[in-house]
Amino acid sequence: MRARYAFTLIELLVVVSIIALLIAILLPALGRARAAANMTACLSNMRQMAIATTAYATDNRQMLPTIGLSHGTVSHDPQGSWFYLLDDYADTGLLAACPDDASPHFATPEPLSGRRRVVSFGTNYYLSGSLNSYERFVSIDAVASPSNVSHAFELAEEGEYASADHAHPEQLIFYATDAETLRPRAEEMIQIDRHDGKSTWNFLDGHAEILPVEQTLLLAPGSTLGNLNWQINLHDPKASVR
Repeated sequence: MRARYAFTLIELLVVVSIIALLIAILLPALGRARAAANMTACLSNMRQMAIATTAYATDNRQMLPTIGLSHGTVSHDPQGSWFYLLDDYADTGLLAACPDDASPHFATPEPLSGRRRVVSFGTNYYLSGSLNSYERFVSIDAVASPSNVSHAFELAEEGEYASADHAHPEQLIFYATDAETLRPRAEEMIQIDRHDGKSTWNFLDGHAEILPVEQTLLLAPGSTLGNLNWQINLHDPKASVR
């Protein structure tokens, strides 16, 4: 007679417990790996945008592409947006959405504008030609320090900027005294914490970085409204400094 062997209930519970423990250990690691992969994909996409920007400028007398998707209820021109203009200059096409973009407005219109989100990224309004005394900065040649001037960044997933293609860092200059004052105002237009508390930014010289928002805009100690001195400013082409 052959002996029959079988798991006892206690042995089965031990096996199940070990499997559950392994899953509990592995899931956070897998989540971190996915987040890291998505962050790398987003950064690579932003760098391709930056390279496409310089290629576009080369073909267009050093001029930057225009904005076309307005926030709020202002009329807009999707086909005139910088993102569509740059897409033809990317070897494999640009990703319109960051892999970690959780905005519901790709499917559901943003209430204020009534428009859907079409791109995760927005450009720097300083470079739009729409600000008085900044008109010349629609040309890369007019920017003294292109490596320190952002061209694009990640737009907020909710609110009026969710369906736009640009944001207004010039409206943040009075809040850039420290992180506590800057972050709440910046997150109204920029998705500042998508990647481990940071966001992706690209620059007019063709490179891209992952940075916390306070490392893109920070007033120097002692600065006043009448005399703005910058410790960091990666948006204003007149005051770019790092």
